[in-house]
Amino acid sequence: MLEPGTNTRTHPVARHAGVALSGVAADGRQVALRAQGEALGYKNTYGSPIPGKILCDRVASYVHAFNLYWYVRPFGCVTLLATFDDEEGPALYAVDPAGGAFVSSFVLVVYWSFFSCSSSFLLQGERVGGRERERERERERKR
Repeated sequence: MLEPGTNTRTHPVARHAGVALSGVAADGRQVALRAQGEALGYKNTYGSPIPGKILCDRVASYVHAFNLYWYVRPFGCVTLLATFDDEEGPALYAVDPAGGAFVSSFVLVVYWSFFSCSSSFLLQGERVGGRERERERERERKR
């Protein structure tokens, strides 16, 4: 990862999206290039970055098309697509070799629960933990 060009499993798609690939590296590169093309085409057409759900659906449709005909080989890679949107927050999508698309809701729950905590709540938790540590020290001294 420190040498340039040695990481062949992650690819940038756009400023707000990237893919991580597992499986055949050559197939993964083709899927990543298609995702980059879809993101660029959407930006040129609509003037805004492509939403993660639309990008995931387009990549899944492309992968699925290679399962429909006997004269083309299906892709041998699983694609993880990570996106970030100001309104929706982060999202993680998975596209399997059959063209199925899945969204991970765990990323959204962790993101919003992290930012919904107030700093006073976090500081209060540190104070409570500090009191517990003091009580345990006192108990150890008494023993």
